[in-house]
Amino acid sequence: MDDVIRNVLPKYRQSLISITDAEYETDVGRIQRAFSTDSKVQREKLVAALRETAFVRAVDAGDGSKWHSNPGNVYLATDRMKESFAGINQVFLVDDSYKCLRGEDVRELLEACGATRHLQTVQSLRPLVMFNSENCDSGQGASACHGQSRSRIGHSEDSIVCFTCVIFSKLRTAPGPIPETIKGDQDS
Repeated sequence: MDDVIRNVLPKYRQSLISITDAEYETDVGRIQRAFSTDSKVQREKLVAALRETAFVRAVDAGDGSKWHSNPGNVYLATDRMKESFAGINQVFLVDDSYKCLRGEDVRELLEACGATRHLQTVQSLRPLVMFNSENCDSGQGASACHGQSRSRIGHSEDSIVCFTCVIFSKLRTAPGPIPETIKGDQDS
């Protein structure tokens, strides 16, 4: 446990992480073995350290670029998440091309550290405005949504994804008309 915290995790806390695939697989194996301890106190200590460490190899769902990320900033790479976020920049999924990041044991580890397999929602105290051309650049999706609109629809200027734009960009590309209950005053 302490060996992982002292000798493995510091490699993933640097501004530039340069680790071979073989070394990464070994490190994740060591992390998993430490996580499987029977001691609740030791496990909680490890989880706290892992939450602050960019040890998860992730892929940007929009452009396919590879990243190291803290577990709380990634979604598990389920088929549903891959499909939902396909083409959406700055949404990070666990890079399941690595064997060490597949399977129920590693999912349990990642979820304990903050990764999720379900859409994360955040309560906003700001009122939402109906989607229209003022809120998003002509259906270009979350990557083209400008900061002023993001704050008007309840997201901070630096938020990663404007889910209103994601939802409506998916509706625009779906076959058939936008349902009246969702369309609202979009055409007004």
